[in-house]
Amino acid sequence: MADLLRTDETSPFLQQPPVASSVSHDSDGTPVAARKLTLFNGLAIVISLQIGSGIFSVPSQISQFVTAPGYGLLAWLFGGLLVWTGAASFIELGLRIPNNGGIQEYLRACYGEFAGFLFTWVWCIIIKPAANSMIATIFADYLTDPFVTDQKALPSWISKVVAAGCIVVMTLVNCMGATAGAKAANLFLFLKMTALATIIILGCGVWAFGHGDGVPSSEYGWFGQAPEQREVGIWEWLGDFGTATFGALWCYAGWEMVGFVLGDMKNPRRDLPIVINGSMIIVIIGFMLMNAALYVCLPMSVMRTSSTVAVLKPFRKLTWV
Repeated sequence: MADLLRTDETSPFLQQPPVASSVSHDSDGTPVAARKLTLFNGLAIVISLQIGSGIFSVPSQISQFVTAPGYGLLAWLFGGLLVWTGAASFIELGLRIPNNGGIQEYLRACYGEFAGFLFTWVWCIIIKPAANSMIATIFADYLTDPFVTDQKALPSWISKVVAAGCIVVMTLVNCMGATAGAKAANLFLFLKMTALATIIILGCGVWAFGHGDGVPSSEYGWFGQAPEQREVGIWEWLGDFGTATFGALWCYAGWEMVGFVLGDMKNPRRDLPIVINGSMIIVIIGFMLMNAALYVCLPMSVMRTSSTVAVLKPFRKLTWV
């Protein structure tokens, strides 16, 4: 691929070797910032971005488009493998162009400055603001849900203010530099992994003691369809399964973000493949186990109707302990 893309303009990028020292210089000899991010920092950044608010709300959306819990898990698995194929291509690009900037740098090296310039504006004005607003809104719903009896009765402006505040706080943290951002990523990774592990352990406990309202108490199992559900043809089923997979694809987003801080990694040639492949393995397994736990704890009817099903309602199963 590199030979096909190599031109007089791209060669300086494609030939740039990884920098192992703590202080480096660019092509004109100007000192650049020291590389501070370790392998663990890279994993923390990627996994904490992948395990976002989406995983705590999208299970409900996916359940609306599948006929049984087992097909929901297959949508998560298929979506994860599909994302992994794209992530693998970014490993090669990152090793060829180990600079900060991620996709912007890859487009600039391949297609010139104008392509990188356009991507930067689209990313900053359309893509990330839209994604961040959705994630922050979901987080605000979870944050306010324990304080109200009916989420629909809560004035919409309260959730919007909370969501905006979250975005401002995270922006300020990342403005403090790579070290502060890495520490914040480590903290959020711990919190998110704790939440994920708690739900998985709870699901195992519910399954072991036979108190689940989902698959354990259902006569239809993981792949059976209840008779009250409408029968669908194969093409409609495939279309619904594809829609469910799109929801999973959105939840897996975040693997590409390591490219934006690749220039700050101490040993990108060694760490980048481990970060991307390792994070995909961890996240795919974690997402599937979490959703399996939800399907054990809750019936499909509840999974399809609650937007905050992934955290709050499973904990209500603790009442039988």
